[in-house]
Amino acid sequence: MIYKDIDPLHGTSKFEQAGYAAEKEMAFFLRRFFKDSQEVDVLNSLRIELGGEIAQIDHLILMPHGLLIVESKSVAGKVQIKDDGQWIRWYDNQSKGMRSPITQAHMQGMLLKELLGSGVKQKGAFDQIPVDVLVAISDNGVILWSTSGTLPEVCKADQVPDRVKSKLTQYAAKPLSAENRRKIADFLCVSHRPVVAPTANPVALTIAEPVVQYVASPIANAQKLDSSVLTCKHCHACNVEIRYKHNYFLYCQKCNQNTALKPPCASCGKPARIRKDGKQFFVDCADCNTSQPYYINP
Repeated sequence: MIYKDIDPLHGTSKFEQAGYAAEKEMAFFLRRFFKDSQEVDVLNSLRIELGGEIAQIDHLILMPHGLLIVESKSVAGKVQIKDDGQWIRWYDNQSKGMRSPITQAHMQGMLLKELLGSGVKQKGAFDQIPVDVLVAISDNGVILWSTSGTLPEVCKADQVPDRVKSKLTQYAAKPLSAENRRKIADFLCVSHRPVVAPTANPVALTIAEPVVQYVASPIANAQKLDSSVLTCKHCHACNVEIRYKHNYFLYCQKCNQNTALKPPCASCGKPARIRKDGKQFFVDCADCNTSQPYYINP
């Protein structure tokens, strides 16, 4: 089940747009494989804060045995992983060092566990819940492995669904029931702190012993589908742009097909109007008197 979709893009640099495209690609794969799953729950674009620290989690997957953080990485050329753990980007025969996304994802998991632990009565309830990590390299990128071989935490974006399915069979203990995962997802949705729009105050996540017995009340409408996740309805590619002829539509640069656009207002759900400002598009609702970022053309 998809509990939270990807947030709108607010950056305008080519690097921010490339990173956003990688996250959209991963969100599409997760939706296609797990939207009706009874064992896999997904939260995209989760930004949490605790004690002045911030963690931006691209994709969080809740499963019966524990949690999985998927870090999406946009790679236009090649990424090299050296024997000593260094990560290097290669583009046009130029190299540049980068921070290890594996370490980055593990640090996100540490803050995530602290946040979940801070909202429970039973201290240490999440200490034994595993938090695995996966680094998903965009499909157009090339991975140069170290001489010691591949890393279990790294794969191409289209391989993530199979990795998730494999993890479902790796653990005997399954402390997180469907109800349990729903309560965690509700808590994290209202704890989400987007870059621009504020959210409701976080609610307390209370549990009784054992960890599977949550007593927190469910949060109504904790998540809303985000219409900024735009993909071609014909080939499901993310390489799309908004165009106009009589009405706004989505043009796919991969299969050259068009997709009609009829975005609803995220607040009231009524049909909204698309407004263009340069390369950026907004959804305006006359009834709510609101304007929300929708998409940025490449």
